[in-house]
Amino acid sequence: MGERYGIKQPKTLHTKDYKYSIIKGCLGSNFVIKPDNGSKGRGVALVDSEESFNDYFNSRDRNEDCIFQELIDNSQEYRVYAAGSKAVATYKKSPGENDFRANLHTGGTITATEPEKEAMLLKFGSMVASKFKVDISGIDILVKKDTCYLLEINQQPGWNQLEELTGVDFPAETARFILSKIK
Repeated sequence: MGERYGIKQPKTLHTKDYKYSIIKGCLGSNFVIKPDNGSKGRGVALVDSEESFNDYFNSRDRNEDCIFQELIDNSQEYRVYAAGSKAVATYKKSPGENDFRANLHTGGTITATEPEKEAMLLKFGSMVASKFKVDISGIDILVKKDTCYLLEINQQPGWNQLEELTGVDFPAETARFILSKIK
């Protein structure tokens, strides 16, 4: 969807057609599967073979809507928080040990964004929030060689450790945004 706005994204398929050969043909040998309605990293898996693909679906409901995404190797993940079309804070997400997911709920960690990347991420986050017209969001972004890729937009983002890492009081930013819409 981002392509229509000039926003780079990993190649993404949203389908109930769970044929490994077709998905591999579109996304390559390594790709990510996630439930369409998932959160907190639950149900997200890295596929690197037909066997891992089949194992994933043998443990799940095959009628569940899934998203298949290209794996962007050697990238770093960030979250940008936006209130309206204004990105106000960002932090870096890192996967836990022996996992590729960078979610806090799966053992991932968050740290302050490198100062040299902050302006680029806030600009990209503002563009995403503006184009997709989201009010309150946590925008997950992959960065590879100073190129940003939109991973997903979370409309109910968690705020754990945000103020400690960034100095931004996001609940206050959210309240200001909501109040500005009422006036």
